[in-house]
Amino acid sequence: MAKKDPLLADLMAELPELTDAWIDAIAAEPDLGTLAAEAKRSEFRDRAVSTIESALSTLDTDEKVPRETLERTGARVAETLGFVSEVPIEEIVSGLNLLRICVWSKLEDKLTSRGMGPQQTFLVAHNLSNIMNAVSGAVTTEYMALQKRRESEQRKRERELLMRDPATGAYNMRHFMVLLDREIERASRHDRPLALLMVDCDDLKQVNDTYGHIHGNRLILKLVRLFKKGLRKYDVLARYGGDEFLVLLPETTKELAEQIAERLRTAVDEQAFTVGLVPVRTSVSVGVASVPDDASDASDLILMADNAMYAAKRAGKNQVKAFGPDTRVLPG
Repeated sequence: MAKKDPLLADLMAELPELTDAWIDAIAAEPDLGTLAAEAKRSEFRDRAVSTIESALSTLDTDEKVPRETLERTGARVAETLGFVSEVPIEEIVSGLNLLRICVWSKLEDKLTSRGMGPQQTFLVAHNLSNIMNAVSGAVTTEYMALQKRRESEQRKRERELLMRDPATGAYNMRHFMVLLDREIERASRHDRPLALLMVDCDDLKQVNDTYGHIHGNRLILKLVRLFKKGLRKYDVLARYGGDEFLVLLPETTKELAEQIAERLRTAVDEQAFTVGLVPVRTSVSVGVASVPDDASDASDLILMADNAMYAAKRAGKNQVKAFGPDTRVLPG
């Protein structure tokens, strides 16, 4: 095995010197600014040692290094150098070429001093070149895969932003309506329950008039955070208007939806809110409607939940009301 070769064992013993030589070579190259800055970190030095050790442990002075061994070494180094993902790929490849030069410079001196002939010297140089090519290829492949993942995640984040209300992080109505139509269709097709909550923040106008809209908006944000804690992971929260929110509850009967609504109402009622250092009280009125009991399409379902919410308002606020025969229907 290569690691038993006395010549390579000598080189392995000089890992610190080889590492310093590589780092110095990177620092001296004017076109490697980002990599040079990275090379100053102690973490880089630790990983640089592992990189050189992987290359030397693969190197052979008697036989050609097999392809599968080269591939394993390349993958191992690519994993070791994963932290350089912020460095441009062209700098990484140039840095690895410098490593090839640094290792070969030391190795060539030892080959010469031991009187090795040109054929064996060529074999060692060929093996070292193949190792470094395998490393460069694996690092490049891993780098490009990482960039694709990042681009995909960025596109996902951008799509998500288009679906969100920028002030609260709740879904906007455009996206919510898509989800609501889809869930109503699914509930109807499979004969499954579905419920909707209309949540209105009581007396928010007083907070805006007394303390200003900035504090009113901060209060709404606190309420949204409280709502999210009280909802299940598959429930959908959307901002309907200034201080009104819709909550889509899949696989939920009207009775269960009333329980969830009451849980939200209680959480808000029991929460101590402040504007600056001034304590303020707020509450929510919640209307509940469901499919198929109250409506069969999105517009009607929202209208029925809205009517139920106004029934809660008329009853004194800070209440939950489900749409029913005694709920006055407002014009659509």
